[in-house]
Amino acid sequence: MQTQTWAFALASVLAAAACGGDSGDVPGGGDGDGEVATLSITGTVVDFSTGEALAGSATVSTDGLSPPPTISVTGASFQIEGIPPYSNFHLLAGSPPDYRSTYSVIVETAESNQTGLEFAALSEDFVDSLYATFGVTAAAGTSLVVAKLVDDQGAALAGVKSSAFALEIGMEGPFFLDADRQPDAALTESSASGYVVVFQVVPGLVNLVAAEDAGVSLSMADSPVAARAATLAEIVVSDGAIVVPTNVSFSQDVSPIFEARGCVLCHSGAGIGKDLGGVHFNGESQKMYKELVEEISANHGTVRVDLENPANSLVLTMPSKEDPPDEHPNVTFLSNTDPDYLLILGWIQEGALNN
Repeated sequence: MQTQTWAFALASVLAAAACGGDSGDVPGGGDGDGEVATLSITGTVVDFSTGEALAGSATVSTDGLSPPPTISVTGASFQIEGIPPYSNFHLLAGSPPDYRSTYSVIVETAESNQTGLEFAALSEDFVDSLYATFGVTAAAGTSLVVAKLVDDQGAALAGVKSSAFALEIGMEGPFFLDADRQPDAALTESSASGYVVVFQVVPGLVNLVAAEDAGVSLSMADSPVAARAATLAEIVVSDGAIVVPTNVSFSQDVSPIFEARGCVLCHSGAGIGKDLGGVHFNGESQKMYKELVEEISANHGTVRVDLENPANSLVLTMPSKEDPPDEHPNVTFLSNTDPDYLLILGWIQEGALNN
């Protein structure tokens, strides 16, 4: 089995995912009758340039969770409650008119509450300086992405050249911020801060990728873009192209993914996925295989793997972020470069064998 190093931490194996079992081991509690407990996050909205908490009252919402969680905000501080375990989502935080609404770097949860997090917002003055320094005139209905280039350990990466990026038609960039995270039009590669800026990004989802001859791969979570907003992201830079794994075993490689990523927790017992998606997992490899390869999805009228078009398989598309979103209530795979996504894709490409 081949795997790709990934800076985003993978979820650990569930401590409590028994069908109908007591959910008291899951942080946040539960009523002891099998109800899946939800998580909470507390944090502060800070200025991207200074790292200081916003002086005004922040606005905070989420993207990628359905139904939306409960959010309370006091000044620049906030608390979010009602987050399903093993969810990946984005915050949208700002403080008009001084701070632009800014989508955060992907937020990853496992089965624990998180406290004291910081989420940055771009000030309108800083956004104006980006457009002015790089000589870009904002096109109507577009936005900008500010992404941090990091290595496999999550450290800021200098020396990534502009030629490493393959931007979509209409985008302008890439441009780079200096070591102090300020715009510098003279830079042709990333500085010690690792930050890159791309303009004229249309609303929807964005995922910056590497040029074919770049000699590196860029792995970024699918991230939301909205007009008159800004998007922050993190891009893992690795040597060589992204490779789909081969010789993938369902029992050894694929089945454990559904445990580790919370799928069993959601699709068994009192998990909402058992009713919404009609997928019934119980932690047994053979049961999972039958649900994916043999059982027909009542919602979609097909099995959940597509041997003719593997990337179109429901097991891959439903837990992925889409625009507009499908009926899956949360996002599991960060993008089509997520290592677990690639493992499942490789397994399907090899025939979705019960091996």
